[in-house]
Amino acid sequence: MQEYKVNKYTLLFDFDGVIMDTEGQYSKFWDAVGQKYLNLENFGMKIKGQSMKRIRFMYFSDCPEIGDKIVDDIMSYEEKLSYYYINGAEEFIKEASQKNVNIAVVTSSNDMKMNNVYAAHPELKDYFHYFITANQITKSKPNPECFLLGMKMFNAIPSRTIIFEDSIYGLTAARKSGAFVVGLATTYTKEEIEPLSDLVINDFTNTSVEEIISIAKKRS
Repeated sequence: MQEYKVNKYTLLFDFDGVIMDTEGQYSKFWDAVGQKYLNLENFGMKIKGQSMKRIRFMYFSDCPEIGDKIVDDIMSYEEKLSYYYINGAEEFIKEASQKNVNIAVVTSSNDMKMNNVYAAHPELKDYFHYFITANQITKSKPNPECFLLGMKMFNAIPSRTIIFEDSIYGLTAARKSGAFVVGLATTYTKEEIEPLSDLVINDFTNTSVEEIISIAKKRS
């Protein structure tokens, strides 16, 4: 891959639910956690897009031993996850990597989880300039810190940055960053994410990098 270019468009991608179709698997895990420890239904949807650190602080700060157990459990769970691309995602990312744009992954997942991903899909490291993970940020989504860090790494400005997100917390963070926000209706419905998105797509089929950038330019 070529080195990144200052003043070119920058594309920042969330990972789960944007690049890989893993959110259903995570929902199953977190729904079970919610029922077991919190007596909450649909807990998986409540915490979409948040880092493990934030989840522990918000829900398990009074019982660190349970938090430790959940961390151990999810580490084991992630080793067995199936990583399948969202429809059209790999082709879209390939196209972006071959064009004169900057691209990075910005995810709430940690380095250990992402190492499992790289083992399953080594080609990912050839597609992206950077991978920004939970290990590099201090404030979880909906705080925009992660996306602002992504822009900083490219010397990018919000008006020339496009963020791809699927979760409510992630979309909120993207909106706060000032970038053009593309919401993917892979986890929530189009109606749920539309208020936080400049553009909503079902997946990456029937679209192109040039088309997305063209729409962003018209709305900037």
